[in-house]
Amino acid sequence: MEFWNGFKEYAEKKSNILRFRKTTPEHWYDISIGSSHAHVSLKTILRDEEIRCELWIDSPIAKQVFDVLQNETEEIEKQIGHKLDWKRLDEGKASRIILATQGKLENTTDWQRQYEWLLQYAELFAKTFSNRLKGIAKE
Repeated sequence: MEFWNGFKEYAEKKSNILRFRKTTPEHWYDISIGSSHAHVSLKTILRDEEIRCELWIDSPIAKQVFDVLQNETEEIEKQIGHKLDWKRLDEGKASRIILATQGKLENTTDWQRQYEWLLQYAELFAKTFSNRLKGIAKE
């Protein structure tokens, strides 16, 4: 909870494009990007010692949304500036598109860097995916 409260406080001062919700004591923090099909999910993964920015696609047409986005992999990864981990997750309802970096939650002296990274990619994911998702909704 302390980590996400600190992130929210940091991000609210720096970002003018994202809207932040109340924090909860979970390993994730979700941010709406104006679509009922998907949202940005920021995560701390203790076992892998990493932090993640994900597009979490969880709607009745999640697989179709994922497939449309995956057809634009090259352009999307160019915008993000990194290769992404594309997880269709056929066995489940949701799909994910993931970018991860190293980050230990216990290392409080590294939280500032982690906050900067999370905010940078949350904003970039929002910019990269929100219009694409609106386009899918119109199809």
